Amino acid sequence: DTKSPIEIRTRAVALAAVLRDAKLGATLVGKFARWRGEAIGAGDDGEAALSLAVSAAPVIAILDAPGAVQALTDALYDEAFPEIVSAAATALGKLGAKCPASAKARLIEISKSGGDAARAAELAVTGCGGTAR
Repeated sequence: DTKSPIEIRTRAVALAAVLRDAKLGATLVGKFARWRGEAIGAGDDGEAALSLAVSAAPVIAILDAPGAVQALTDALYDEAFPEIVSAAATALGKLGAKCPASAKARLIEISKSGGDAARAAELAVTGCGGTAR
């Protein structure tokens, strides 16, 4: 509901993890991609999309939603939004063996970049490709 305050919308996204609903997870993967694209928008709409994308990243990983790994890996390239990169990195780091080698390679690059998402990527590297946490 785009008319609800952003705080309610981000909380609703976060609570979706509790439901463990695969269909909802698949829907959130699509919304995550859309929100990433909309984050570049000006004003409140861009800020709302950014907040929603950041909230959705861990949820789609927790729900093990179809397409989540690819969507999170793609988000590692959203360099204009270190908040999204950090959220995606953290989510991928918790996937353990489900985190692909391509994501781990990108996480290593980000961790060495000195950028705003470097620390999140550094922490995620150890979990990516290993045992899920």
